[in-house]
Amino acid sequence: MSVSGVHSGSSRIATDRLLSDLRSRRWRPAAWVQFGTAATMRSVEQAVKHRPALAQATALHSLFFIMGSRSRPWWVLTSWTLTATHLGLLEDRTHLGSANAITIVRANLPATGTPLGRWLAIFALSTDFVDGKLARYTGTTTPFGRFADPLADTFFWTWLSFKDTGRAHRIIQAAVVLTWLAPLLAVTATSFGRGLMMEPPRPRWIRPAVVLQVLLAARTLRGDNLSTAHRPGVTVTWCWRAALAKPSSKVARAEAVLKAVSSAQHSGDVRPELARRLANRSGSPSVRSATRTPIASRSANIS
Repeated sequence: MSVSGVHSGSSRIATDRLLSDLRSRRWRPAAWVQFGTAATMRSVEQAVKHRPALAQATALHSLFFIMGSRSRPWWVLTSWTLTATHLGLLEDRTHLGSANAITIVRANLPATGTPLGRWLAIFALSTDFVDGKLARYTGTTTPFGRFADPLADTFFWTWLSFKDTGRAHRIIQAAVVLTWLAPLLAVTATSFGRGLMMEPPRPRWIRPAVVLQVLLAARTLRGDNLSTAHRPGVTVTWCWRAALAKPSSKVARAEAVLKAVSSAQHSGDVRPELARRLANRSGSPSVRSATRTPIASRSANIS
């Protein structure tokens, strides 16, 4: 199939042609080069055809860049790139539309939503409800929305569950991966393998994604931040772990004491002194000195 063969017809037909051609060439390096070239040319063509939508997407992402954290400019840039290269999914509509704009806002919350604090997940959940309802009410449903909505969910909820790496509950992280990331990767791999664009599964009655969204939003609203590290009762728990640790396990005892002190300091608790008293009773000079050492150098002392 020639490169020009993908310039006619809908985006779905063009994508199927590209994937079919890639499969027929057995995914050889030359086939991937032709695939990338043809896909890029079509994306540019569709961006020119949908100039108002491109201008709206650029203005929206410029605002995100201004509002967002300077530590994540790549997030906004990635979102703009995905938006600009998939404007052909708008089909005959030349404008982005309010529903799609709301979806894009949700996708960029990791870069812009810091001021929302613990209400961040609730806001994301509300945008997920509003964008679909608004698109159906206004009659502006498009393949772009069906593409962007699950992608925005995958980006945001995966980021939310993993942003406290090492402290968040592993079960929740695994559930997020199985609910959003794994299906997205499976659909992508299957589409390339079969040479045909596949649709992600959409359960009609049982929707585990909604249940997980509500759970994550509730935990964030409660202030858990997916972590129990700084909850009030955790200080006492770590203190008792320090007290009950085997005398021979100095490292385990020291770690428990330091986590108790750190938890108390972050939560405004008054129990650091309790942790220190338990450390003194342990009889271990290394543990006693650890509770008096500045936080920056504690990990070195433990090891």
